[in-house]
Amino acid sequence: MVDKEGGSVCPHCKKVISTANFDLHAVHCKRNLEKCQRCGEMVARVRAAEHFDEFHALVPCTLCQAKIEVSDLARHNLNQCPKRETICPYCEFSMPAEDSVEHEYFCGSRTDLCVYCNKYITNRERLGHDVMVHGFEYDKEVKTSGDGSSSAEPVEVSSQSRGPGQRSGNHLRKLWVTAALGAAVFLVSAYFGRRPTARGAS
Repeated sequence: MVDKEGGSVCPHCKKVISTANFDLHAVHCKRNLEKCQRCGEMVARVRAAEHFDEFHALVPCTLCQAKIEVSDLARHNLNQCPKRETICPYCEFSMPAEDSVEHEYFCGSRTDLCVYCNKYITNRERLGHDVMVHGFEYDKEVKTSGDGSSSAEPVEVSSQSRGPGQRSGNHLRKLWVTAALGAAVFLVSAYFGRRPTARGAS
């Protein structure tokens, strides 16, 4: 088979070889190379067994004991192994991946008190609640701790970038803080105002 650029396609390795070198290549290729039946790569016949052991031999996963090809083991351990460690995004609890779906469903349904509006919010809705109601955004740079878990730091959005709902939520929070401080000052003043004066020395 002749390539449009003037070379010919080797029937053994399917590479385009220049016409001047084709005959020599074809003899050498057929005699010394063979196609791996697993990945299709052309390997030297003398290295065929070594190639198979290096890339295609089945080895047990140390976690789930499934038989995995050597070349696929890293991907299996990272994304596919049901026993690999995962971190719950809500409680940061470590668990096997096979348990994470059920755990995250129930953990995400748990409620926690929002300290800003005194309402109970589900863990699943907490991020959207903080952003939409209280004007927080989460740092795009995710921080990873030593145990492999990750977290994002909340950062308050500037007043210019908040929507009407966000500004009103922040305004109510400021009013609540101001009222609380005013009440505290009033109680302290009333307490000291009622204290009896010390009698003078007789």
